[in-house]
Amino acid sequence: MKVIAIVSLVTLLSACSATPPTVSPTNPTATGTQTLVNVLNTIAIIAVAASPIDGIPAADNALIQKAIPGLVAIAQAAKTGWVSVVDTGLNDLLPLLTPATQATLGPYFNGAQVIFGVLYSLGLS
Repeated sequence: MKVIAIVSLVTLLSACSATPPTVSPTNPTATGTQTLVNVLNTIAIIAVAASPIDGIPAADNALIQKAIPGLVAIAQAAKTGWVSVVDTGLNDLLPLLTPATQATLGPYFNGAQVIFGVLYSLGLS
């Protein structure tokens, strides 16, 4: 029951964040930004949901729940320079997690890296 409450809380909090930019094929920067925010929020939600299943330690989960909202806030608020800040923050987070957590969440971190590549190719930094 706690897991459902926590997942619901994380989902609600992410829904209360700033209004996302207009996402469309003609605005690839906004589309990339929103996609990245979605991936970051997914990492936080999966960490909570997978904790009892995959044994993600409480310390790892707490670290993720502290780091991800800050990275999302930076991505949504900053006009320039945010891509490299969020990229560095996410890269710095992964080695702090246990190997089991890294294995569980690694595909999501890899997905974020692909999106960073697209954002860099659009000239964002």
